[in-house]
Amino acid sequence: MNKKIWLTGALSILVIFATVFIYKNFIMEEPVPVEPPIPVPSEAVQSSASNYISLSDGLKREIEYSNDIFTVIFSTDGGKMTSLRLNNYRDETAGTVEMIFSGDSGLYPFSIHPGNFETPEINGIFDGRLRGDMVIFTGDFSNESGQVFTITKTYSFAPGSYMLQFDLKLESAEGQLPMGDGTHLYSLGFGPQLGPEIEKMNRGYIYRYYCLNDGGVKRNIAVPAEDGYLSLETPYSWLGIEGRYFTYLTIPAFDSYHPAWDERDADGIFKRNSYYLQRLAGEASGLVSDRYYMYFGPKDESILRSFNSPETNAFALSGLQLDLASGRTGIVQRLSQGVKVVLRTLNRVIPNYGIDIILFALLIQVIIFPISKKTYRNSIRMQLLGPEIGRLRKKLKYNQNKMNQEIAKLFEENDVKPRSSMLPFIIHLPFFILLYVLLLTDVDFRLAAFIPGWISDISLPEHIFDFSPAAMPITSWDKIRVLPIIVLAVSLIQSRYVQAPEDSIGSMRVMSYLLPIVMFIVIYNMPAGTVLYWLTMTATNLLLQWRIKTKYAPAK
Repeated sequence: MNKKIWLTGALSILVIFATVFIYKNFIMEEPVPVEPPIPVPSEAVQSSASNYISLSDGLKREIEYSNDIFTVIFSTDGGKMTSLRLNNYRDETAGTVEMIFSGDSGLYPFSIHPGNFETPEINGIFDGRLRGDMVIFTGDFSNESGQVFTITKTYSFAPGSYMLQFDLKLESAEGQLPMGDGTHLYSLGFGPQLGPEIEKMNRGYIYRYYCLNDGGVKRNIAVPAEDGYLSLETPYSWLGIEGRYFTYLTIPAFDSYHPAWDERDADGIFKRNSYYLQRLAGEASGLVSDRYYMYFGPKDESILRSFNSPETNAFALSGLQLDLASGRTGIVQRLSQGVKVVLRTLNRVIPNYGIDIILFALLIQVIIFPISKKTYRNSIRMQLLGPEIGRLRKKLKYNQNKMNQEIAKLFEENDVKPRSSMLPFIIHLPFFILLYVLLLTDVDFRLAAFIPGWISDISLPEHIFDFSPAAMPITSWDKIRVLPIIVLAVSLIQSRYVQAPEDSIGSMRVMSYLLPIVMFIVIYNMPAGTVLYWLTMTATNLLLQWRIKTKYAPAK
């Protein structure tokens, strides 16, 4: 019998750790190297100096464009974006989410490099103008030989859309563009950092991954740490950078390009994540006109899916498969949306997702109450058999097989099923996992507060004290978190409460204390919302067991 109890406990622990396994292997995709890389000469060092001369005598100034989705600031110095804010999303300071961070690097999205991505950027003053939902920049430049050419950048927006259209026109009156390195005509750069701003990485909560569409499969790719950059020969239908909630993706309207990624240090930036589209030179020409589409926005599947059909997006785009970037392609992510429907419904009545999670846990408890009642009544019966089990153990301590047979017979005669004590726990675990996945991936729960000042974001672990960079030995924890400690305390009380004292089965006693400790370790760094769910479940189970025990236990 003891072996069966240990097996039950071991299976429960296995199910707990399956939560972490599912997240690491089916939710959060690890970046992997993509082959084959194109070597870049090691002596090539990125520089801000350019061999091209701006022929404009205009002044540096800013141009602002705003609609219901974006507030964008451009600079006539380079005709680049210096700020892009998402008007529908807030940051921790209650301002709108900024998607562009440059630090002191001087790097901004939509930079033009006259060759591969290592060539110095073309800088200079452009003539800029705002025309309805378009922002247009035109600049004249010459090379060292005096050959003149014109760069025109046109940004086209559509109210209600997180997509923008970018048209790049390069034109030379002398019949051939005086740029390129023989292989690449120019490189269009994006970076150096995708917002919101990050100060440290924390896989699962704060991360930046390069991503691309590889034949209908979304992949995250890794840049070799020893080099800090990667250049490939394969074009993709789209590529970009993803964070936990937001992404920005580039969709070129042609496939004659080589992608590249760069993580080398940039001044004032904690973690650089630049990427480039290196336009192939092709045949010599004095006019090149290329079109790109850019998505700056949330990893919202419904928004991203709208670009699969021309009827559902302002640019009449189709078949882009941007919804792959939402991360909701697996069965677990799909099922988690069912939990979201329930939480959103509760939120319409009580607009606090922390309280809604508590109500959700209580709702599950009500639904499974008949099972829980039967299970805990079974636990009480087992406790009442404690003295009889103790006598059998003493009487048959030298005959283990006989003792197990007699204890099994005793359980059968009294309709006691030891392994059924884990049933409520097992029923709750799938909902716990689905809530965990939901809080990790769904932008709607970003910055959702439960108790302002303590739990200001249920999608992140809470803490009351941060002693980083120091950390606890073995666990490497660097914060004191209250909710997991409360869960552990309630779980231990529950384990102690439902046991018969000295007559209880030793293996059951050990397992009843081991499971709360294992669960404490698992949930310690989980989002506060998931811990809140587990606390509600544990506390209500304790109350239910107390009620059943007072009703069915004999008076002393």
